[in-house]
Amino acid sequence: MLLIYFIILYYFNLFNLIIIFYNFILLYYFILLIFFFFYNILLFYFNFYHVCGFNQLNGYIQVCG
Repeated sequence: MLLIYFIILYYFNLFNLIIIFYNFILLYYFILLIFFFFYNILLFYFNFYHVCGFNQLNGYIQVCG
């Protein structure tokens, strides 16, 4: 009985660790997504790179004014 209890506890712990790890991956991805979103807005509004045509950094097709 005790052995079964320890096995259940061990696997539950393993499952918990996997969930925590997955949550960290999701959080990291979310932070990256937000960062790139604001970076794109920054480049779009305050255009630091005055390049005609296609800008490789943000992927927008820019028109010369």
